[in-house]
Amino acid sequence: MLAGKELLKICLNCKLQSDNQRDIIDIDSATNEIWNSRLTISQKKQFKNLADNLNKARNAKNIELIILINTPQITTTAFESSFFNGASFHDDKSLEPFLPLGVAYGGSFCYSKIITEDTNYRITKFCDL
Repeated sequence: MLAGKELLKICLNCKLQSDNQRDIIDIDSATNEIWNSRLTISQKKQFKNLADNLNKARNAKNIELIILINTPQITTTAFESSFFNGASFHDDKSLEPFLPLGVAYGGSFCYSKIITEDTNYRITKFCDL
């Protein structure tokens, strides 16, 4: 994670390198001097906000790369497999996880819906044939 003060240090280092003065100044001391006594509160806040935005951009890229990982973890129990590898909908041919509550899957493109009316139960079957 990048902090505002670290971002100032990076900027100062780049400026000194571009001016060929990198060896003349101690970067850590100069950064502390500028941060503690030369910058206003609003300038420090700008550095902190910029550092936060950079951190968010870096994290977004890392998350995108993590999503691309498709190698499953080798586990010994079903719980570990579900925890590390997530739920697999490819192995389960049932449509039950995708149906609303109260609907029971009845086969290829058919399902039964249980309807309650007071104390009487009625089962309605819907099919697309």
